[in-house]
Amino acid sequence: MIRIFYPVNEVFPMDKARSIQIMNTAYALAENGNQVILAVGIAKGWTQAQLIQHYGIKDHPNLKIEPISTFRLRGKIRFSWNGVYYLFFLIKLFELLRHKKIDIIFVRHIKIANILLKMQKLINLPIVFETHEIFGLTSVIKKEKRLNKLQRIEEYIYKHASALISISSGLKKGIEEKFGVQNIHVIPDAAKIEVIPGSSARENRPGKTICYVGQLYSNRGVDVLIEALTFLDKQTMLYIIGGSPSCIGKYKISVQNLGIEKQVKFCGWVPHCEVSNLMSVADVAIIPYTNNLITSQYTSPLKAFEYMAAKVPIVASDLPSLREILTHKVNAILVPPENPAALASGIRELLSDQNLRNRLSRQAFSDVQQYTWDERAKNITRVLKEVLPGGLVKSAS
Repeated sequence: MIRIFYPVNEVFPMDKARSIQIMNTAYALAENGNQVILAVGIAKGWTQAQLIQHYGIKDHPNLKIEPISTFRLRGKIRFSWNGVYYLFFLIKLFELLRHKKIDIIFVRHIKIANILLKMQKLINLPIVFETHEIFGLTSVIKKEKRLNKLQRIEEYIYKHASALISISSGLKKGIEEKFGVQNIHVIPDAAKIEVIPGSSARENRPGKTICYVGQLYSNRGVDVLIEALTFLDKQTMLYIIGGSPSCIGKYKISVQNLGIEKQVKFCGWVPHCEVSNLMSVADVAIIPYTNNLITSQYTSPLKAFEYMAAKVPIVASDLPSLREILTHKVNAILVPPENPAALASGIRELLSDQNLRNRLSRQAFSDVQQYTWDERAKNITRVLKEVLPGGLVKSAS
């Protein structure tokens, strides 16, 4: 058993995909025989049991959600001060160190990783960093001084962490080229394999419904998807699951301007445990990402794995990051990004061909078996074992 300390400077629950990834990774690590302390902020009135139910996982004796004090103001005035979290998570960390209750630290936030690595001689434990992007290249920070500082922090982390875990091969390559480090293990995101009520009926019904699950940020290509709907039959329905009220409001205006408001249903943000039931109505699922550095090279989108696990055939943007898991006409239809007509053509091809839908979805379901949370936890555990005292540190294959 490896005793893992996993600090996360976030307040749970939240409507970000990373919270799903964090909770399922922590649970799967516990399920694989490790002892996990997930140190997070918890929203007022929420308990560990409620969080577990919200994210659709189970209680586990090896998983403890350790509430850490945070300072967040939400509403008309929005403000946060990370110093509160850092103070209390360090108090908890040194309490655990004093009682020798942890063996390793697993972290995915660069500011926390930077603090821990600067104190590594004092902590005297391996620190494994899971990277999701190169912030020095993707950050919206415009002031050169702040950007240079961020790049120095990243370089320090990449060169001093005991091991690095990347969620995509494209991200691994980017880090190797920019920072010259080699101890990078590619471990993509994952999905839960579960039986979805009504999903078997999809194989014997005419295709009329498409869905998108996730945030409505500009690089997600939801505007392209909405415009693509104008090229399709008027009977085609689009379910959009997720997004903040402000983003939904913006896209509702677009839908009205295009005259397709009767064809689009905005479901809003729902607890993750309810998403699979909403997806059961869909005959085709969409990943309409635009072409930028994050979506093209760095991402490992949860929605792709969840569509595959739900046996919903996929139409996705043809981007290198998605080609790491999807293959055109094998387990998905891939189309040029940022092209509504091409996206509509891919959707139309699937909706009109039941045999193709069934073939692609069955292959995708077979392929996703290697991308379960259990498999992800096994791969992470393998990396953790390599950097523990007495273990052998190896380069990733």
